[in-house]
Amino acid sequence: MSTLLADAPVIAPVDDDTFTHMLNCPDDKESTEAWITEARVFGLTVTALCGYQWVPTRDPIKYPICQACVEAANIIVAEVNAA
Repeated sequence: MSTLLADAPVIAPVDDDTFTHMLNCPDDKESTEAWITEARVFGLTVTALCGYQWVPTRDPIKYPICQACVEAANIIVAEVNAA
């Protein structure tokens, strides 16, 4: 499983236009970018690190990042670095 935190295609906004969420790449997908593109094109539901689920449709650059996703990403990074 890979987590890409810096690139814009990896994050997508919530339906109420208030936050941008971070995603993990599912094991069966080539990359997180490919997963987001597939979800956008086919209307598939994705799950953020914080647990929020939605179908990505909007530009994530316009919204602040979900702090629960940031905290979850920090835990993942810490676990990877500790291994």
